Amino acid sequence: MVKLSKRMQAVADLVDNVDSVADIGCDHGYLPMYLVEAGRIKRAVAMDVRKGPLAAATEHIKEAGLEDKITTRLSDGLANLKDGEGECVIIAGMGGRLIIRILQEAMPFLTGSGGVKQLVLQPQSELSFVRQSLREMGLCVVKEDMVYEDGKFYPMGRYEFGTPKEITDQELFDLYGTLLLTERHPVLYDYLIKELHTFEEVKKSLSNMKEGEKRQLRQREIEQKLQHNQMARNFF
Repeated sequence: MVKLSKRMQAVADLVDNVDSVADIGCDHGYLPMYLVEAGRIKRAVAMDVRKGPLAAATEHIKEAGLEDKITTRLSDGLANLKDGEGECVIIAGMGGRLIIRILQEAMPFLTGSGGVKQLVLQPQSELSFVRQSLREMGLCVVKEDMVYEDGKFYPMGRYEFGTPKEITDQELFDLYGTLLLTERHPVLYDYLIKELHTFEEVKKSLSNMKEGEKRQLRQREIEQKLQHNQMARNFF
């Protein structure tokens, strides 16, 4: 069976109670291979906009004898995904704005006859923007996880269409993740401590800056970040 990295194993573990998966940006195809081999899904479509990784995925799938269960396909986002091929859509390891662009372009498919039940997303950047955008698209987070691997923190989540709840301090939850905070995820706490030290170092370095509007603006920004960090740590 394919062995996944810690990050990709956590992504795989978010897939829940579906028969089919569409892996967008499949790279070498290991994630859908693992899900099929583990009996978690019956079939998958591995998609990538790049011919090189897709060719590698096709070869790996063939070597594992999984050609009858996993289809590879060249596609920009979900453009070439067909109805019923992916009850779960996975997008992992891309920048936050790219993920949102892909989803926005595919909204008619996602909300129409595509048969998509859940999205498993692991953005690499701009998490607050991603969470806010998903909420505005009518997507609710139903499970979140976070792992630490090779010196980096990786938050991720499973989303379903619904009516997002009204939450006070929405900015805070967009920054750090509603369920990561309310469920007191231990890796999030480690991230908050690391972030706190970074902010404190920045605040300290500002004392060496020349007095002026730029310094005052940066000081206000850091103070706000420290305040949000403290509010987040209060959950623990």
